[in-house]
Amino acid sequence: MKKLSALISVKDPRKSTSKGLTLLEVMVSLSILIVGMTVMTTLTIATFQRNMSNKERLQATNLADEGVEVVKYIRDKDSSTFFTATNFDPGQIYEIGADRYIHFDSATDDWIINDLSNSPTDETSIQGMFSRKIVFSDFINTPESEEVTITCTVIWTTKEAKGVNQTVTTSTKITNYK
Repeated sequence: MKKLSALISVKDPRKSTSKGLTLLEVMVSLSILIVGMTVMTTLTIATFQRNMSNKERLQATNLADEGVEVVKYIRDKDSSTFFTATNFDPGQIYEIGADRYIHFDSATDDWIINDLSNSPTDETSIQGMFSRKIVFSDFINTPESEEVTITCTVIWTTKEAKGVNQTVTTSTKITNYK
């Protein structure tokens, strides 16, 4: 008679030659994959939002620089009357953006400063989201020197953080150098 152990072949589980995966191994692998995909999606969304924020800040910085350059252009166009025609008084602060705005007139191919009372309503907003204010301050008007400080501030509400205002400010001094 054959031995019972020969009829029932008992294999050592440590020497298994099984090539398949158990359900537990599959679940662990899927969990790791899901966590990895979630992290990658979150990083992609955060990167996209930061890129949009940087784009808005770059546009605002360019608009602030443009505001200062337009004032310099107007000064250069007729520097002999820039300081006298604007009637700068020492100690006063003048704003463009409160009751005046900068406008490029395509008919005359020139930059002009207009009163808001003469403007269409969309002229006070730039690209539908930015507003620009130019402040003239610190006037020096002596026979030796004519100087004014120009501060241009651009304000906008960010798209991703609704209701949060952002600002970019640039400032420079201009003189009557001619």
